[in-house]
Amino acid sequence: MTYLTSLFNSVGMPPPPDRRSLMATYVVTGCAGFIGSHLSEQLLDRGDSVVGIDSFTPYYARCLKEHNLGGLRTRSGFRMFEGL
Repeated sequence: MTYLTSLFNSVGMPPPPDRRSLMATYVVTGCAGFIGSHLSEQLLDRGDSVVGIDSFTPYYARCLKEHNLGGLRTRSGFRMFEGL
């Protein structure tokens, strides 16, 4: 029994739900950028799913954004859509 479970039991409350039951799907806009790609990786690492959207605006070279997506495209739970 974990500390939190025993604490909740001591005050007559049900324990908090297991993290696995809290997994969610997140939409990350700008997923090919620096911040969006790192955020997507972190969400996938903790077990969530990610729907990534990026318009590939020419603020950064497309090859840099494609590089950011390299590892994400092969991960389970990641889907990518290119927007306008």
